[in-house]
Amino acid sequence: MNLNQISSRAHNHKIEESIIRALLSEEALNQFRLGDVSHRILAPFADEIRLLSKDYNDLAAPAPGSITLQAAAAFSLYYLPINYAKISRLLRELPNFPGDKAIRVLDFGCGPGTATLALSDYVSNPAEICCVDQSEAMLATAMKIARQHLESEKGKNLSFSTKLPGREGGLYDLIFAVNVLCEVGPEAMRERAKELADLLAPAGVLLVLEPGLKDTTRHLMALRNELIAEMPQLVPIFPCTHAEPCPMLRESDRDWCHGTVHWNAPRLVRQMDELLGFNKHRIKFSSVIFQHGGKSAGALRVLTDYEKTKAGGEVLICGGCAYGRVVLPKSARSESNQEFRRLKQYDLVEISGIDESLRCTQNTVVTRISSIPDPSLSFA
Repeated sequence: MNLNQISSRAHNHKIEESIIRALLSEEALNQFRLGDVSHRILAPFADEIRLLSKDYNDLAAPAPGSITLQAAAAFSLYYLPINYAKISRLLRELPNFPGDKAIRVLDFGCGPGTATLALSDYVSNPAEICCVDQSEAMLATAMKIARQHLESEKGKNLSFSTKLPGREGGLYDLIFAVNVLCEVGPEAMRERAKELADLLAPAGVLLVLEPGLKDTTRHLMALRNELIAEMPQLVPIFPCTHAEPCPMLRESDRDWCHGTVHWNAPRLVRQMDELLGFNKHRIKFSSVIFQHGGKSAGALRVLTDYEKTKAGGEVLICGGCAYGRVVLPKSARSESNQEFRRLKQYDLVEISGIDESLRCTQNTVVTRISSIPDPSLSFA
């Protein structure tokens, strides 16, 4: 199945209802079906989220044994829909899985099973999915939610473990590492990432997703450089379109390559935001997707949405041949470069006829190769 041809049935899955059915009371479920869940029910979970959020913002993830079932449930109520939206966006960047091929998937650091749920909603291929997490509470929570959300799924065989499997158990077509490598620190994350990459089947994909914070993202950018230097068979395919050292990391000590998902936050997330004083109307992330033996796109990747300026407009681009802000002055607008003003983050483009300072002229030709909009997600 072509992962870029997302099944419309994904939009009908009620991810929030599945979470509530699995983790909250019948009273909460009835309230949710009629409107909002009462603050009386949600307030204890908001308290847990405050503690978890402080830990993660301090880059000090809770010790696995310290995560209670209550904390795991709180994490799921708030962060599962948020991370589901991020993963849904990234799934659209994966290469195709042939036909109805059965795929082997490793969801490493699975938490409440967010990546597994997102993948199951989007891919019709039969799949054997191994969910691994050090926290027994998170695994128990993942099992509960999966039973509710995937009850009608056929051909998705899930297993749960606290231990990372070895190569003797078989290689994987897809490995998720979602918000987990940052938890072990910049030194250990390289060895853990190499461990995961070593479990990839030929043409297998490693999808690394991290919070869109400056430090975690720059650690991920450095990890990308280290992995492709030490494991040449591992090719970055997103957002990178080349396997050269990261130019942003080389040229700036303050920038970080992160993305944004624009969405209509689901009802439960909005309610929790009210209790917490948070705002998740836009969600940030950083990610690198690698493929074993893959091929880089070779085109230019747009790293920012088109931004209007007094003089015209600009976007930040990155590719094997260029990196920097491409500027289109108002005076240079023409039919051949009109596509420039419609560019969105992560579009793949070809731009010909710009000068050495990356300024467009009236003769510049802008061709958009691909553009993938944010997923239109229906949560309730």
